Amino acid sequence: MEVVFVVEGTRVRMVPVKLGISDADYWEIVEGLSEGQEVVSGGYKVIHRDLEDGARVRVVPPGNAAGKKTG
Repeated sequence: MEVVFVVEGTRVRMVPVKLGISDADYWEIVEGLSEGQEVVSGGYKVIHRDLEDGARVRVVPPGNAAGKKTG
């Protein structure tokens, strides 16, 4: 079973998904997500080992993945 984490407010929820075609960099998700849902992305260690269902998260603007202050 494949899963992704989606952001719901300040927490994440683990959602089972069905994959379609993929290559080394991209995966098509054909079932399990609705349009507009925000999916968590990050390094393998953070996503696979540290993140769990219901964990609190902080969303940072695109291009600011290190959480640096903007403006």
